[in-house]
Amino acid sequence: MQEIEDERQNEIEEIKNIDKLSFHNKEVEKHLADFDKIYKEYLQNFETKDDAAISKSMDAYSQWAGNTAAIMQELNNDEKTELVRYLAKLSIQWGEAYTESSK
Repeated sequence: MQEIEDERQNEIEEIKNIDKLSFHNKEVEKHLADFDKIYKEYLQNFETKDDAAISKSMDAYSQWAGNTAAIMQELNNDEKTELVRYLAKLSIQWGEAYTESSK
């Protein structure tokens, strides 16, 4: 069981270390830039302990995540694979920030 957990943790660390990707698609680039903006706002709101603003940031993230499927349609299969891995990194990043803010 520990071996499975170690492998899982190694995969998570590998995903977390993915460098920022660059796509030759303006919509995808804008989508990724939107995440950066939402994430930075969330962190700022967390630091100021502004619950209303935190909630607004979380709603913006949910909407952003919901728009991802449409963005994926703009890519070829190889790009989709790369984007999915990068989105996993962003999801982990958001989840860790959320966990920290929930303490």
